[in-house]
Amino acid sequence: MGTILIVEDDEQNHILMESLLKSMGHQSIHAMNGQEGLELADHYRPDLILLDMRLPLMNGWDLAATLSNDSQLGHIPIVAVSVPVEATDEPRAMAAGCEAYISKPFPIQLMRDCINHYVG
Repeated sequence: MGTILIVEDDEQNHILMESLLKSMGHQSIHAMNGQEGLELADHYRPDLILLDMRLPLMNGWDLAATLSNDSQLGHIPIVAVSVPVEATDEPRAMAAGCEAYISKPFPIQLMRDCINHYVG
């Protein structure tokens, strides 16, 4: 199936997403911060990126904008998976280049549907 990059600094959230992806037949790659996420996206060219917005070293908004504006990586769909702290979090993520925003804690079926949408 697909290769999906999880950019998530919370280990429990990472394990949950990785388990879901594995059950769906996908391979996952994991980055703990935005800078590592950028490096792994460039190296692996994943089919989808699941991105927490509040990350160390480079936040998710900056990472999404960097990836979206990159001629080699801009085609990769990015789904923000984050706890909305401010009312502007979701529109800010979309403006940065995310295709969708899923609030944590995320419903499993919603996450499955979103993954299937982007990685048929």
